[in-house]
Amino acid sequence: MNKKKEWQIGHFNKTLSKQLVSTVRNVIRKWKATGTVAVKPRSGRPRKTQEQHMRRIVRMLTYNPQITSKDLQEHLAADGVSVHRSTIQHNLHKEHLYGRVMRKNRLLYANAHLDKPDSFWNKVYNVLKWPSQSPDLNVIENLWDF
Repeated sequence: MNKKKEWQIGHFNKTLSKQLVSTVRNVIRKWKATGTVAVKPRSGRPRKTQEQHMRRIVRMLTYNPQITSKDLQEHLAADGVSVHRSTIQHNLHKEHLYGRVMRKNRLLYANAHLDKPDSFWNKVYNVLKWPSQSPDLNVIENLWDF
């Protein structure tokens, strides 16, 4: 039997609602209004990064926390997706993943200066140990008293 005739008789409603996972009333209303039950295209710009790309980025970041957004951008470019680094960072912030630049910079600094001689470190300024809150031991206040 023709599906339109089945719908008019009422036999088709149950199978239609199971196939489209929607209420029969909404499906019938959409059919009468548009002549189809297909989903209309949404307004707005489509996303450049798909969910699979974001899952891959998060997976790469969990395996290697030192990876930069520039490296992630290059990996996405290899997949044919060109996005800006700030887009990657924005999407990572949505996943509650934030960059830790200072930790990485400190490690790079330490590794770069690991083999420096003692004469180099003698030129580095040492910070004065600041005494506790006692006014007698405060260097600055005692300096102004003279």
